[in-house]
Amino acid sequence: MLAGNSDYNWDDMTPIANLAADYGIIAVRADAPWETLDEFLQDYKENPESNTIVSGNTPGGFGCHSSSSSF
Repeated sequence: MLAGNSDYNWDDMTPIANLAADYGIIAVRADAPWETLDEFLQDYKENPESNTIVSGNTPGGFGCHSSSSSF
């Protein structure tokens, strides 16, 4: 389906279960200067070199790093 080499499309499917979930979070130090995500994003846009973005993953998990790479 995704590669375009199938006679089926998403309209032919009926979801019956969610087999995986991948939740992203943003965590900062307790003494960080931001109170909201908007404040952090604004600061990051203005001073990207002054912030460090890291990511992690659970063993056998999915690519959580892709959410941090969007910064």
